[in-house]
Amino acid sequence: LTMTSEHLFRTVLEMQPRDGASGGAAGMTKEEKVKGLLDEITERLPEEFNIQEMLGRTEDRSPYTVVAFQECERMNTLTSEMKRSLKELDLGLKGELTISNEMEATMNALFLD
Repeated sequence: LTMTSEHLFRTVLEMQPRDGASGGAAGMTKEEKVKGLLDEITERLPEEFNIQEMLGRTEDRSPYTVVAFQECERMNTLTSEMKRSLKELDLGLKGELTISNEMEATMNALFLD
């Protein structure tokens, strides 16, 4: 039942018009809307954690501290991948790269919100 409803909603979203007339973005093309969102997300991404500096300033090596450092490393990996994929999509929108299936999926996800 969950898979069926997910498939149904995905189909409905795919059937929506993908020009600027939908979603209150009058006059904006799909690429313009995605570029705006892309720029906004890129601006809001935090800087990576400096793990070495944090390790040097931390005296306590409790399990909680170790977990916190592991989460910082994971967050660095996540933000790095987000920056990479957004930069790649930006280059694709500018015409400097061929848009791949992954970039198309990212663009559709940003467009459909």
